[in-house]
Amino acid sequence: DWLPGPDGEPTHAPMSTGAAQFPTVGRAALFDRLSDVGIDGVFRPMQDAFARLANSQGDLDAYTDVVGGGEQSGHSWVVIFVATSLSGGTGSGLFLDVVKIATVMAQQAFPGTEVLVIPLIAAPSAFKDTATGDQMRMLNLNFARGITTVNCFWIWQFTSG
Repeated sequence: DWLPGPDGEPTHAPMSTGAAQFPTVGRAALFDRLSDVGIDGVFRPMQDAFARLANSQGDLDAYTDVVGGGEQSGHSWVVIFVATSLSGGTGSGLFLDVVKIATVMAQQAFPGTEVLVIPLIAAPSAFKDTATGDQMRMLNLNFARGITTVNCFWIWQFTSG
């Protein structure tokens, strides 16, 4: 009888429905899945995409040389666009982990090439026509947490060398 009752506790739902507005739950689910099947089991499609790009490196270099980039310019880049909403649970919780994993995979696939990640972040206003007032409150709270985390990550990334 000393434990608090279930009032206010999250409801149970299958993970296929997402993290139900709880970013930490989404992140925990990722690491639980990684512990079960490993990085290959979770990120194989991303690894395959980088492998296909690496295998076409000659074609990419030829194209970028024509348009003013590539080896002739003395600079080579891999640019990764990562799209997410920081307003919910799963995307908010996984965003920075996906950015870091994609960056490391690109660095491994393209040694010596600089990797630039450009985040495309949907704000809560993207959902204003479909979300209720209570839902908008949760979306805004999650977004505030998520954008603060992104800001701290970028500050750390650019000041830690």
